[in-house]
Amino acid sequence: NAEDWYSKFINQESIKEDILHYAQTLQANGRCKDAVRWFHVYQSKVKMKKETDFSFIENCEELEEIINHKEVAFQNLLNINSTETDFSPFPHKEGLYLTSNRKNNSGLTDAWTNGNFTDIYFSNKVDNVYEQPVLLKSNLNTKFHDGTCELSDNAESIYFTRNQETKKSKEQTLNLKIFTAAKNTSDSWTEPVELPFNSDEFSNAHPTLSDDESTLYFASDRPEGYGGMDIYMSKNTGGSWSTPVNLGPTVNSEGNEIFPFITNENVLIFASNGHVGFGGLDLFAAKKENNIWNKRVNCGKPFNTNLDDFSMYIYPTGLNGFVSSSRVGGLGKDDIYSWSSPEKINFFEESKVQRTLCFVESNSSNKISKVNISIGNSDNKMFGMKFQSDERGYFTYEMQKKNYYDFTISKEGFNKTTINIDPNNLKFSESECLIVELEKVKTPTANGQLKLQSSLIPLNNSTIEIKNSCTNKSEMMKTDKNGNFEFDLMCNCEYEVLSKDERFDVKSSKFSTDKNCSNGKNMNISLLAIKKEKPVYNALLGNKKVKTGMLIELKNIYYDYNKANITRKATIDLNNLVDLMRQYPSMNIELGSHTDSRGTDYYNLELSTKRAAAARQYLISKGINANRIASKGYGETQLLNHCSNGKACSESDHQMNRRTEVIITKMNDKNIKVKYKN
Repeated sequence: NAEDWYSKFINQESIKEDILHYAQTLQANGRCKDAVRWFHVYQSKVKMKKETDFSFIENCEELEEIINHKEVAFQNLLNINSTETDFSPFPHKEGLYLTSNRKNNSGLTDAWTNGNFTDIYFSNKVDNVYEQPVLLKSNLNTKFHDGTCELSDNAESIYFTRNQETKKSKEQTLNLKIFTAAKNTSDSWTEPVELPFNSDEFSNAHPTLSDDESTLYFASDRPEGYGGMDIYMSKNTGGSWSTPVNLGPTVNSEGNEIFPFITNENVLIFASNGHVGFGGLDLFAAKKENNIWNKRVNCGKPFNTNLDDFSMYIYPTGLNGFVSSSRVGGLGKDDIYSWSSPEKINFFEESKVQRTLCFVESNSSNKISKVNISIGNSDNKMFGMKFQSDERGYFTYEMQKKNYYDFTISKEGFNKTTINIDPNNLKFSESECLIVELEKVKTPTANGQLKLQSSLIPLNNSTIEIKNSCTNKSEMMKTDKNGNFEFDLMCNCEYEVLSKDERFDVKSSKFSTDKNCSNGKNMNISLLAIKKEKPVYNALLGNKKVKTGMLIELKNIYYDYNKANITRKATIDLNNLVDLMRQYPSMNIELGSHTDSRGTDYYNLELSTKRAAAARQYLISKGINANRIASKGYGETQLLNHCSNGKACSESDHQMNRRTEVIITKMNDKNIKVKYKN
């Protein structure tokens, strides 16, 4: 109903408190996404300023992360509950104390709730069944609110919450206070007295005693808190209660923290609407490390719902207890439920486990790298997550203990498989591997041998490349000591096999497989290698391939100005040219000589012709057949720089143009490569 009324007037400009309450109402009604949206609107209107504030749900997936104690069973105590409000159960020996506002014939009504005032009731336990509760006939109950009691272990003392009319004004709000009383007789208690830290200015409520009864935990809205009601503690030293101490920001928030219960292991259970929860009041557990309350967890399902869940009691065994809740299906507004667990409840048990899968070939210890992994749950709902193992075949994943997982595993060349994992039943530790064996796909293979053509001697340790048209990838492998190699085939693919050994020339082998791989079975491949000729080395060309039309500049044949004779220095490259022509008898060349621009065009043409002829004569003198050499003078017609007629140039610039070039005019040798010797 509150959601309906809020929705009629709430908008972006509404008062921030109304927006907060609307968001909380939406959350309590299970409208998570709408609640998140309005929580964000609230946050935009306020500045979070304290160490702790409301921990709003940022996205609904957060709630999925909260642990679900699936093994815990809940039961409504129908014999105890009424159609009104029943809560705060406290078992003690022969029965159960509880707080209820069921009709008690007092005739008074709480104007705030329009219901009866609460009182302390007791339910007797007979043959393990709780009987209908009866009003505790004692001076513990008054005409106003009394309840949320706890007894000492020997039942000689009781602590409870009460509000009472003061002398100031009958119209004022009556703050809650904590009282204590001692056992007088089996049916009566001494007159209750206030604890010394009570006040008319704020409330103290919901007391709970530590196991050794030296510390009292309670809820209070005293001014120095973090907001709303906070959890405090006070120690009893020599019969005196110390000044209450706030438990700090891990426990407390700007919301309300109420109904604390301290277990025999000093774990604090409390209800809050200020931490991330399912809606309304949720139950939380907190514990200390180094005397500081620094750990807090949501108690999870089924202890919490999207409505109010509070006032938990846990028996010392940790196997059962009680919870108060307004959850759907109850008898009244708030009901008392009993709960039981086959194992001791540990709210701080890790909700996640991290484990490693290791992939190996079946029937061997060979590791498999780069395995593809898709993860879903056992309801075939895919999480949409895909991963790959590392080079060692290892894959580490963090799993929520509340989920069941399907790992679908695939790798080219191996059969696809699925394994199911329940994180709660993992028997290996975080430092160990869950070994997952993958079975190789049974496919035909190709067997080949690389041999030297001249002698048929197998070539060992030689690199073979296999190209696959289906994958567009190449695979490299080495031949064994007998020159053999082997690889698996895929169906309906084209293959090319060739040698990558630079020492040999090998003609590649090409073949294909059909859809059923029938023509690929027992495939035999023979590769014959021809030994490559040793590279020809020459100081002129380096790695360049010798071919017809190639231009070779003899950089060291420079001429003195106005001279055509061959100097000793000029013979260096001419001698290299002699070596090249001896190595390739089919090579014919033209020697072209060039001059600089100084002098007349006619004179330079004549001079270059003489220079070319001088170079030709030098080659002939070294035994090169004259028919293989032509010579030509180009004069100044092919300058290499800007030094044309009339331009001012240095001697070195002019000398650059005085050169002889070689053009290969005929070449019958094929696949010739020339490299420098030094």
